[in-house]
Amino acid sequence: MRILVGVVLGFFSGCLLYVMAMMLIAGADVRTEALPVTILLQFGGWAGSVWLLIRGAASTAKVFSRGFLLGAAEWLAMIISGAVLAQKVRNPGSTGALATVVTGVFSFFMALICLTCFAVSHFWNRTMKPNQPDQ
Repeated sequence: MRILVGVVLGFFSGCLLYVMAMMLIAGADVRTEALPVTILLQFGGWAGSVWLLIRGAASTAKVFSRGFLLGAAEWLAMIISGAVLAQKVRNPGSTGALATVVTGVFSFFMALICLTCFAVSHFWNRTMKPNQPDQ
């Protein structure tokens, strides 16, 4: 079960990395030559995320807590990516500033949700372990 959870959470992590790569590499003018690089980044991000989530995890709750912590870090990085994209666009009369604010606020709340879920799954994992006697 923990491998399936790691693969699913890793997929969402890869998708978020793909969006960030498109924002940073391609920007507002999406060029087709940047697409293979970003697609490779998505699958590489997926594989790397799955490896980070599953490596040494003894339980599904541990994979969940790692996934939520990784998600929080990626959503915080999305705020920076949105700001970089807004600096790239900078056209007069553009909605770049509004897009930056919307991206930043949405990403901040997603990071808060991920951190809350991390805390819940982390404490759930601690309560699921049987009490071990002191040695």
